[in-house]
Amino acid sequence: HVLMVGAGRPSKFSKETAPLGTRAHFTGHREDVEMYIAAMDVVVCTSTKGEGLTGSLREAMALAKPVVSTTVSGNPEAVIPGKTGVLVPVGDEDALAQALMCLLSSPALAKRLGLIGRRLALRIFPDSKRARVMEALYREVVR
Repeated sequence: HVLMVGAGRPSKFSKETAPLGTRAHFTGHREDVEMYIAAMDVVVCTSTKGEGLTGSLREAMALAKPVVSTTVSGNPEAVIPGKTGVLVPVGDEDALAQALMCLLSSPALAKRLGLIGRRLALRIFPDSKRARVMEALYREVVR
């Protein structure tokens, strides 16, 4: 399944997701995004414009999820290739597909990237309320 969470128009992706049929899900903007991230195998950020380190990546990393992100703005500061995730150039669909296939076909690698990313996220944002909430959520999900 493909789960798209956040602002945006589902119609923008209808042609690309048509082959997935009912396996493509669009939630729109959500305040409870952590619950969706907790259910994901891999979190992808395909931002094309600078917006600093995205909140979704911080949340995904704190939940020990492997991430694939474009190289925009602050994302490369946290997504360290081969250590905390995979970076792909903006607009490079082949690189994005390869990164996803790599992580989905190698659960051990995905888990390692997620755990290292989690340690980094909790170190970078140790005092944030969101980090504490995500820590509690992570512990609940792991049980």
